[in-house]
Amino acid sequence: MNDMISIANQIVIYSVCYCFFFIIYGYALYNIGKFIVRILTAAYRRVKADWKAWHPDKKDDQ
Repeated sequence: MNDMISIANQIVIYSVCYCFFFIIYGYALYNIGKFIVRILTAAYRRVKADWKAWHPDKKDDQ
């Protein structure tokens, strides 16, 4: 009976630890990904504005 309680406690502890692990690393990776997307979006807008200045007679769909 003592072994069964010990195994149940280990299952609870492991599941809580994995939940915290995924929450912390998920939050960190989400913020890193969001930062990278912001940088790429800003770079695209800057290049697009420069491209339109260099080629004013060209349209976007051509």
